[in-house]
Amino acid sequence: MNLFIIGWHISSKIQHIVLDQLAETSKSYPSLDSSKLWSCKFESGSIFGYIPESQPFVNSNVFYDQDTVVFYDGVIVNYQNTFNTQNARELNDHWGEIFSVLEGKFVAIKISIHPLKIEVVNDYLGLYQVYYWNRGKTWLISNSVSLIQKVINSTSFDSLGVNLFLCLGWTGHDRTLCSGVKVIPSAQHWQFDINLPVPKQKNYSEQKTYSENNLKYPNIELLLSRLIGMCEILPTNFRRIRCGLTGGLDTRLLLTILTLAEINAEYFTYGHPDSYDATIAKAIAQNMTLDHQIVTVIEREIVEMWDTISLSLMKQSDGMVNLMYAPDLIAIAKLENSQDTSIYLGGGGGEIVRGNYCDAAFLMGRHGYEKNMIQKYLTNQTFKFKTIAKTEGQFLVKQYLNEFVQNCFNDGIPPADILDFFYTQERMRRWLGNQVRSKNSFELFCTRPLLEVALGMSAQRRYTSPIHYEIIRKIPSLHQLPFNNQTWRSQNVLINLLGSYLQKKIKIKTTSKNAINSNPAFNRYNFLACSQNHLFLKLRSFCLDNEQSQVWDFVSRELFEETTKLENFNSNTNLHNFFTTVSLMYYDVFALHNRDMNVGNQNAMP
Repeated sequence: MNLFIIGWHISSKIQHIVLDQLAETSKSYPSLDSSKLWSCKFESGSIFGYIPESQPFVNSNVFYDQDTVVFYDGVIVNYQNTFNTQNARELNDHWGEIFSVLEGKFVAIKISIHPLKIEVVNDYLGLYQVYYWNRGKTWLISNSVSLIQKVINSTSFDSLGVNLFLCLGWTGHDRTLCSGVKVIPSAQHWQFDINLPVPKQKNYSEQKTYSENNLKYPNIELLLSRLIGMCEILPTNFRRIRCGLTGGLDTRLLLTILTLAEINAEYFTYGHPDSYDATIAKAIAQNMTLDHQIVTVIEREIVEMWDTISLSLMKQSDGMVNLMYAPDLIAIAKLENSQDTSIYLGGGGGEIVRGNYCDAAFLMGRHGYEKNMIQKYLTNQTFKFKTIAKTEGQFLVKQYLNEFVQNCFNDGIPPADILDFFYTQERMRRWLGNQVRSKNSFELFCTRPLLEVALGMSAQRRYTSPIHYEIIRKIPSLHQLPFNNQTWRSQNVLINLLGSYLQKKIKIKTTSKNAINSNPAFNRYNFLACSQNHLFLKLRSFCLDNEQSQVWDFVSRELFEETTKLENFNSNTNLHNFFTTVSLMYYDVFALHNRDMNVGNQNAMP
C-alpha cells in the first residue's frame, strides 16, 4: 500500500498541514518509508502527495513529466493483456482504455498540469477504499480516513456509519466511522477541472443485475477463459502467489482455475490442524500434490501480541474491521517469511456467485415479492444477531435498508435478485474491501466477467451453484472430494428448490457419504478465555472506564455491562457485540482522540 492524498482548492496553510499529517499517518503502516515522501503543488491551491513502501513490489507506480503525473495503488489486472497495468507510464499511454479493460482492487490518478485537471478512477466493485471530504469548493481525497480526519480535525462519529457497524458488522453505504469522511462509490471516474465549478462524477460501468435478460445457463467456457486469462497475468508482476484453501467451495473453485491456468501457487489454511478446513485442505493438497501449509495461531501468541496487532488493525482499517479479526495479522506475518513479492488470492465474492444469501423458501416466493416483504426479509437476514445498538440506531439502519430496497424497485431490479445485489454492493464492496488493506490482494470473484455472468442468471438458477459445479468438474478428483458436511446442489432448478425447502422444513441434515469425520472448525477467539480471562476483563474494563466516550451515545451501556459479566457471557451470542464495542472504543480513544496506548492512566490499555 502506498499512502496518498489529494487536496483541491486548499489554502497554503492547509497544504503544510496535509504534508505533515501525511508523514505522521505513514507511521501506522510499518511497510511505508516516510523519508521518501513525494509531493507536488499546483495552481489554485491543489496538491498531491504520497509515501511509497520501503520495499515496493513495483518501482513504477508513479510517472511524471512536465505535463502529467500518473499514480496508482493496489493490484490492477488487464484481462485483455494489451498493456502492462502495473506500470504508471503505460497507464498514462493507455488512459482512455482503462475503463473497459481494468480489473482488480485499485485506484488510478492522473493529473494534467496545463490546464489543471485531476482524474480519479477506482475499480469496478469499489473494493479499493478511496475516501473524500468536501466543503464547498474544497476537497480532500485519500486512501486513509485517518489522514483526512487529522487534517480536518474531526473527532465525531458518523451516526449511520457507526450504527451500520453495530447492526450489520460492517460500515456500509458511503459512510465511514468518522463524521464528514465518506467513501467513493464503485466504478467511478471523477474529474476535477480548473475550468469547472464542481467536479464531474461519472459511473463508468453501471452495476446491476442482468437476470431480466433471461440468461438460462452461463457460457462456462467463455467465462473460464477470461478467468484463466486474468490469473495468467499475475506471475508477470508477482513472484509468489498465495492462495487460501479451506473445506468450502469458493477456494476450491479458485484452486481449479489456477490449476487450469498452470499457475504454481502456494496454498495455506488458517486454523487448527484438526479443524474441518485443515483436514479437507490437507486431503486436497495430497490429492493434487500442492505446496500447502497450515498456519496455526495459538491463544498465548494472541494474548502476548494483542496490543500490537489490535492497534495495527484498527489504524490500518480506520476502525472498520472488527478487532476479533486481529489474530489474522499474526497468521499473515507467519506467511511473510520472504522478501519476495507476493500477492494473495481469496475466495471473497464466491458466495454471491452461488446465491448464498437467499434460501429456497424465498426463491420459491413463499414470503412474497412485494416491496414490504423484501424489506422485512432483508432486515431479518442482516440483523442475524441481537445487536447492542440503541433503539434509535437500529431504526436508522432499518430505514436505510428499506430505502435500499425501494431504490432497487425504482431501478427495476427483479425482487429475487435484491439480496444478492445488496451483498455485492454493500458487504463485498465495503467489508471485503476493508480487510487488511496493507497487503496486495486480488479477488477474482469480484471482477466484471464473473459478476456479470453470475448476476445474469435468475436467482433460482444461481442458487444451484452452476459455475462452481461446472468448472470444478473439469478436475474430476477435486469435484468428488467432500467439502465440510455438504453435498452438491442438484443442477435442476426445481428439484434443488424443493429439496432444499423440504430439507429445512423437516430439519434433515444432509451429509456427504464421503464426508471427513473431523473436529468442528477451530474457534480462533478462544484467546479471550486464556490466562484466566485476563484479556477479556481488561478489555471490558477499558470500555467501561471510558465513561465519557461517544461510544455510549450509540451502544447500550447497560446491556453491554450486563451481557459481558463473566457469569452471563456466552461467546456464541455475545462475542460479536463485545468485540464491536471494543473496536469502536479503540477507534474513539486511539484514533479520533489520538491517545497513546501506553499512557499511564486508569483508562489506558495495560
